[in-house]
Amino acid sequence: MFWRGRLASILVLMLVLLLGGCSKSPAKKPASSPPAIGFSVATMETDVNKIIRKYVTQRARKDRIRVVWLDARMNPEEQRKQVEKLIKNKVKTAVIHFVNPGQAGEIVRLLQEKGIKIVALHSLPDNVPLDGFVAADAYRAGQLQAEFITQQYKKGAQKGDIILLLRGNPEDYITLQMTAGFKEVIEDFPQLQVVTRDYKDWDPTLARQDLEQYLSQQGSKVGAVVGQTSQLALAAVDVLEKLGMADKVVTLGAGADKPAIQAIAEGKHDGEIDPMPEMLASVVYQASLDLTSKQHWDYDFQGTNGVYDVPSKIIPVRMITENNVYLVEQRAGPLEKREKTGSSASQSGSGSQEKGKGSGGTKTKLKIKTREGKTLEIEIEGKVEKLEIEESKPQEKSQQGGDKQGQ
Repeated sequence: MFWRGRLASILVLMLVLLLGGCSKSPAKKPASSPPAIGFSVATMETDVNKIIRKYVTQRARKDRIRVVWLDARMNPEEQRKQVEKLIKNKVKTAVIHFVNPGQAGEIVRLLQEKGIKIVALHSLPDNVPLDGFVAADAYRAGQLQAEFITQQYKKGAQKGDIILLLRGNPEDYITLQMTAGFKEVIEDFPQLQVVTRDYKDWDPTLARQDLEQYLSQQGSKVGAVVGQTSQLALAAVDVLEKLGMADKVVTLGAGADKPAIQAIAEGKHDGEIDPMPEMLASVVYQASLDLTSKQHWDYDFQGTNGVYDVPSKIIPVRMITENNVYLVEQRAGPLEKREKTGSSASQSGSGSQEKGKGSGGTKTKLKIKTREGKTLEIEIEGKVEKLEIEESKPQEKSQQGGDKQGQ
């Protein structure tokens, strides 16, 4: 009896344990973290990179992608440290806007050793293996700047023959491409002399100091100042206004940052290359997303980069002037535009407002042509708000006066 009772107790206990174990749900696996894409940009001081970040952040949120965004602040050593952060964050693809393309080889090696895909943004480091390259068309940008200037000379504009070309690091991909495109067009105008001025990291402060000295000595010979960034161009605009030369020199830039677009709208700056940042953002994000999920992406061509072929996509660019500034107004926000001469001015001839410093520095040139074929030019300070034409009829000779003259 004792053993029967003991055996029954053991059987009951086993049954309880068995039923209790079956009632428990299987242990859940920990949720996997979303795939990550890393960005390390040379600087966040440009509107282009700000727009790219905004677009990427919004798209990644919808696609459930984790984005690690880092700003190297134009410090190559800082970017080197940021690469280690990207590795620790287990990114699948890294988009790099290199501070110093000469040091890109080490950065690329560190990432590729961890199996991380790499897309170069804006600038292409020489002879480095990459999974992708996305940039605005720097060569075409240089051509457009040169074409704008040569058109001014074709129209017979009285300008100096020196063209100042303000550049950044002379060995950088963007510098080389823009310069090559610029000189290809300018070389057909042998009377024009291109003088290059290089500034480390495209520093506008260095440019401003240099231009104050150069333009003070050679200003009368300078017909145009062309910056390869918006910041360099605006440095030139400031110096030209300070020296009272704003009306005499054409200024162009590249990047279409909001301050430069505002200067165009006000008539202080002639033109900016727009790198189409919205399109640039869309392409580079999709490339990084495809490389993360599919290990390949929809590129346009394979560009030769030393001994390597790099899948690439180049984004078109366009020139923004006062005539088409509306194309970027939605991006830049409301712009304060200078007033143009009204229809009343056109009744008397052709009125053209020259570039100047607001209403205080703007000059208006009126060309008046009479019915007798005479032409009169008048240049006045400020803007023309209204122009009225009054014709006085010749006085008729009275009969009395005629009699007196006949006597």
